[in-house]
Amino acid sequence: MAKYDPEEEKRMADASEFYLKTPGAKKHQVAKQFRVPLRKWKARLDGRPAQNTKGGHNKLLTDEQELALRQFIDFLIYLGHKADQRAIRAAVNKILDHTGSTHLATRLWASR
Repeated sequence: MAKYDPEEEKRMADASEFYLKTPGAKKHQVAKQFRVPLRKWKARLDGRPAQNTKGGHNKLLTDEQELALRQFIDFLIYLGHKADQRAIRAAVNKILDHTGSTHLATRLWASR
């Protein structure tokens, strides 16, 4: 998969705007004119968002919980303790238990 290209996304937005304002325009001609991949641009026209706007699949914690975990790790380091995977997993499982979640942070989750 190609990396996110903000210039290409801008060209796709410009192509979409041009296409919607120009009745009778052919999609393949507009894509060629604005130098955008036809299939990707057609997907944007159909409402499919860019890949970089999608969230990750490994979302065990909310953003607030993740922030609390990072602050806890900083605190452990400040105290001179190791912030190893076991300590992080234990802290995450405490957070999840406190919030009533049935999920658990596994060894694989901690190594992400």
